Amino acid sequence: MNQVLRSVFLDDASPDVRTPLKCLSTSYIDKMLEQLDMVKCRRAATPGTDALRKLIDSEELLSPEDHKLYRRIVGQLLWLSSIRRDIQFAVKGLSRGLTSPTEDHRTKMKTLLRYLAGTKPMVLTLQPKIIPHSKQTTFDIDAYVDSDWAGCATSRRSTSGMALYFLGTLITSQSQTQATVALSSGEEAKLYAIGLGVSESLFIRSLLLESQHSKNVNIRIHTDSTAGKSMATRFGTSKKTKHVQLRFLFIQELVASGVVQ
Repeated sequence: MNQVLRSVFLDDASPDVRTPLKCLSTSYIDKMLEQLDMVKCRRAATPGTDALRKLIDSEELLSPEDHKLYRRIVGQLLWLSSIRRDIQFAVKGLSRGLTSPTEDHRTKMKTLLRYLAGTKPMVLTLQPKIIPHSKQTTFDIDAYVDSDWAGCATSRRSTSGMALYFLGTLITSQSQTQATVALSSGEEAKLYAIGLGVSESLFIRSLLLESQHSKNVNIRIHTDSTAGKSMATRFGTSKKTKHVQLRFLFIQELVASGVVQ
């Protein structure tokens, strides 16, 4: 998922951009770095790694002053994540520690800031790669979905990831902790991720239809899970999937009616 999202981030000086981009000033990130004396910090290649979760296991709570600073910076990161899709997963993890942040949370926050320090010029460009015909009445929405399994070490809940494309450009994405614990990675966790992509696609579809910009909108959900695809396309449940919440089985009806492919 990270590889898909990173492909739409372009530098200000990119030769593919013919007009100057109006984007967020790099001073926004600089101010966050100054608050932690990280202006000259070593750059990180990624927003975070799984190694941090395994190597750092400090439950020591931050002092009241550090706690206040942590909440302030995470709030700024939450705002930034709306235009920097590549940090959504990392910011989601930091947000879960807002009540009682530990040294572990602060270390992960610094890793994310070191990544931002090296990628300050990046901006998400909403630039269609597919130019529709003036008389075209049918459009396609492509949603790419994926999930981990029991990724949260505390709650053992999985995370759903979704990137939604329209006219060849990324218009929205989400990294969301699943509401229930998935008992299987191949079917249940992936099905919940598919449900996230379907619900967001239906919202964009309704906007296009109600604005009369299109008479028909095709929704295509892309997943690398054969088991998840099988569960979404067949009707009903099996003995192993009776525990799956009924609200996710509406996907089967949408597939059967041809609304979702």
